[in-house]
Amino acid sequence: MPYWDGSFGPKTVWIAVRDRSPDQVADALRLSDREPMPWGQGIVRAYRDGVYVCPATGSWTLAHGHGMPWDSYCPAEPLAFCAWLREMSSMLGEVQFFSSHRVPDTHHWSWAKDGEIVRAYLFGNSSVRLFIGEPTTGEIELGVGLYPDPDSADSWTDQQWDSFYETTPGETEVWELAGKWSMDPMATTSDIASDRRGIWGRIQRAH
Repeated sequence: MPYWDGSFGPKTVWIAVRDRSPDQVADALRLSDREPMPWGQGIVRAYRDGVYVCPATGSWTLAHGHGMPWDSYCPAEPLAFCAWLREMSSMLGEVQFFSSHRVPDTHHWSWAKDGEIVRAYLFGNSSVRLFIGEPTTGEIELGVGLYPDPDSADSWTDQQWDSFYETTPGETEVWELAGKWSMDPMATTSDIASDRRGIWGRIQRAH
């Protein structure tokens, strides 16, 4: 669902890249059919098709859309996702990846620097599908993403399962964590990018 005030976050995928221009992000994503586009128009279009690289805001450049690789992320392919994220980070430095979709209850965040994954967490299909690195300060503050799936689930008590599921995220926690790591896309508005243009385009999936 597009947000006409310029914000985004529900049912989509986005990356946040530190200290890189929209052109650099578009090049790393291998965008074709590029069109300069205002923030609000680009956000709405990327909900339908392609990817929109937003104008840089402070230290961060965001890119979102259903054309983003791993929009329909398959939990059975974590190695391929991690390879893609490392490649992006090798080109761009610091790259954060987020996805949120409440219908299948799938929520994901990852963070890479200089080609190495610092942190990755994916909850989907009622289990943790990806857990790399230690929970960050932001995750601890929000109380989410704290545990991998148990090694011996059969031995867990109901109380242990309740404690585990209390730390699994919903969509709002994905946005809130993005705000702690970089930028909360639900807090962005068309006022931030009133007259500036980002880049809309299409990319071919990497898998």
